[in-house]
Amino acid sequence: MPLAGYQPEHRVIQLAGGNSFEVRGLSLTDLSVLIREHMPDLDAVFDLFGHMDAVKPEDLQPLITAAVSQMPGLSANVIALAAGEGDASDAAKLSGPVQVKALMEIGELTFAEVGGVGKAWEMVAGLLKMSKKNVKLTGQVDEVGKRVKARSRASTTASAAM
Repeated sequence: MPLAGYQPEHRVIQLAGGNSFEVRGLSLTDLSVLIREHMPDLDAVFDLFGHMDAVKPEDLQPLITAAVSQMPGLSANVIALAAGEGDASDAAKLSGPVQVKALMEIGELTFAEVGGVGKAWEMVAGLLKMSKKNVKLTGQVDEVGKRVKARSRASTTASAAM
């Protein structure tokens, strides 16, 4: 299939009353919006998700629930971007369980092909470094990436010690 015919995979999120909406994985354009608008929240995301390689799929729901409760603006913006319609204020009206379901689907669609959140973050940080268009933002992204790697190494070392 040529690139011009590419359509990202979508998943349907069911709502009460027979309503639904579709979400897709986040693109680099979406990620740049999130970085610009939510850099402090992204730091907290990596505090929660920094050890994703050690997390089993069944453990994702509690982590995403924590993200929704601690970063509702970021979570709502992720949902709106992945839906391709409305805005964060529309997504914020969804019930908590629906937001968690949507974020789980978005996360899977966004990160499954590249090997997880940590790998995706490394790729985004590398692209930002190469562009050097925003030195301050690139430094912030690089710093968060270093913390993710350090946490991942510490988690692996602790697991090996047990």
